[in-house]
Amino acid sequence: MQQPDKRALQLSGRTYKEKILLIGCLFGVVGFIPFTAYRFAIGDFVIAAVELALAICMLAISYFVWRTHQVELSKLSSRDSLTGTGN
Repeated sequence: MQQPDKRALQLSGRTYKEKILLIGCLFGVVGFIPFTAYRFAIGDFVIAAVELALAICMLAISYFVWRTHQVELSKLSSRDSLTGTGN
């Protein structure tokens, strides 16, 4: 059985901008999930879907930064997608 690479899950070797973005996205997603589940449980499906979409966007941004180490491009894409000011 192949052992997982422990170094792949560490934040060492990343810039402080990457660390802030990755940790911020992690806390944001962990913060959204309980409220999203509660809203689905009480039947508030529209707000729950919006919160779920935000959590998915945050996960996508963190995955992009994790794989490419490009913080500047992720800041632009997140700002444009959230404000609708993309060209």
